Amino acid sequence: MDNVVVDALSLMFEGDRGENPEVMCSSLIQSLSLFYSFLKEHQKGDPRCSEILDRELDIPSNGGNFQIYRNLLFYNPRGA
Repeated sequence: MDNVVVDALSLMFEGDRGENPEVMCSSLIQSLSLFYSFLKEHQKGDPRCSEILDRELDIPSNGGNFQIYRNLLFYNPRGA
């Protein structure tokens, strides 16, 4: 089975350095989209992430370390 995310991310660092900015941005955006969809699937399958995500969606913690953006769970260390 091919790993689409790894393939997409590796393509970001291959190729000619002289590519125009539009091509480079397009490649990056496509790769990030794949990465975020992979991350979302992983978080759904992980019991700890699912528990925190459900809790934060029900009652968002103000000033806590967790943040939800586009149904993805992010951790913000204090002081960062």
